[in-house]
Amino acid sequence: MNFGAIIRSAYFFGVDRILVTNKSSCPLSPVVSKSSAGAMEMLSIHSISDVISLLKVAADKGWDILGTVSPNKFEHFSVISASDHKVIRPTMLIVGNEGHGLTKEVCSCCTKLLTINPKRSLSPGFDSLNVSVATGILLNTLYNNKI
Repeated sequence: MNFGAIIRSAYFFGVDRILVTNKSSCPLSPVVSKSSAGAMEMLSIHSISDVISLLKVAADKGWDILGTVSPNKFEHFSVISASDHKVIRPTMLIVGNEGHGLTKEVCSCCTKLLTINPKRSLSPGFDSLNVSVATGILLNTLYNNKI
């Protein structure tokens, strides 16, 4: 259901294409199509096998590679609020799965790591939003921050 909701939000906010990894992504299926409200059939969705190489090539070509992380999750990386990022060039938004998020290797390929700051102090163990909800918020924020 999350993948379908992500596809639906991506279509709504004008995303050109979705890239998914071969190994850990939900496969395209009638269930995903239904939860996407048909947006799956309107978007270009591609499966990729080597995420790291793709990110390096895209960065070399001037793309902004934006990784997404939970607040206070990565001490070794600089993380900014999504609302502080201005979109000035072609952009890739990278979201991880709910269980593990992005790997450190993927994070190291990102030009920036973004987070959605909570509006209250969170209880222990509650550190993130549902991935499809977070993706929708991030897409809306990035769309509104286009220069």
